[in-house]
Amino acid sequence: MNKLLIALLILGFQASAQQKINFPTPPASPVASFMQELGNAEIKISYGRPFARGRKIFGGLVPYDSVWRTGAGESTQFICSDEVMLGDQLIPPGRYSFYTIPTPANWIIIINTDTIIHGAFGYSQAKDLLRVTVPSEQLTAFQEVFTIEINDINNRGGGTLQLRWENTSVKIPVRSTADEKVCRQIEEIVLRQQNQTPDVLFQAAAYYYATSRDLSLAAEWVGKAEQTDGNNFSYPNLLQKIAGDRKQYEKAIAAAKRALALAEKSKMNNQISQLRKRIEELENKYSGKN
Repeated sequence: MNKLLIALLILGFQASAQQKINFPTPPASPVASFMQELGNAEIKISYGRPFARGRKIFGGLVPYDSVWRTGAGESTQFICSDEVMLGDQLIPPGRYSFYTIPTPANWIIIINTDTIIHGAFGYSQAKDLLRVTVPSEQLTAFQEVFTIEINDINNRGGGTLQLRWENTSVKIPVRSTADEKVCRQIEEIVLRQQNQTPDVLFQAAAYYYATSRDLSLAAEWVGKAEQTDGNNFSYPNLLQKIAGDRKQYEKAIAAAKRALALAEKSKMNNQISQLRKRIEELENKYSGKN
């Protein structure tokens, strides 16, 4: 082997030894995103999830009284497809950045219109859409990784936006405005304008039933609808549900039997089976009550 070849081999070995090695390590703060439907609105949140790793978080890694990106990496993104209320503040549909200012007792929640800055660098209060102040709470169990969730969802399109990390929890009421819009329409059309058509009465009764409102009024509305149109299966079927929830089992059984007769007439096999079971269940409750 000549000297030139030996020199080239040595240089090759040296270059190979000096090559940078990159291990495929997982991200320090993995990115997460989720979508939650509230009423007519879809809320999407994407954020980085840092770990505590034995560090002092609030009042330490995350200073008090300073704007925080509410996560790691890029600023946390808040997107809503329809208008929602955060606390008592209205957010129009759109894409926003989500910041917070933690303090020992309260947090300021910020929705900002600038969505392209990195973290909180370049944040401008002049671009805030709104600010909401909420109290912080102490967690009973340590939260290692920062978490954002929407919990406590109810049948009126409301819920709780919750932030948790270390021993701190922050909860912000959030809700769609769809429920109050529907209720205003029902009040205007059914109560003020006295629109008593069966379909309108049924829709109003069905919404009151679905959102746990005045069931006596809902029963009155759907009862009027059935009196006007006795061939619509949906009317007695809803009425038996309302009466059952009100523990008016005799009325519920009678309405369920009327619904069953219409289901049998139209050969609605699934509904027939369900209503037969329902009638048996209601009769057992009625006999137990008496």
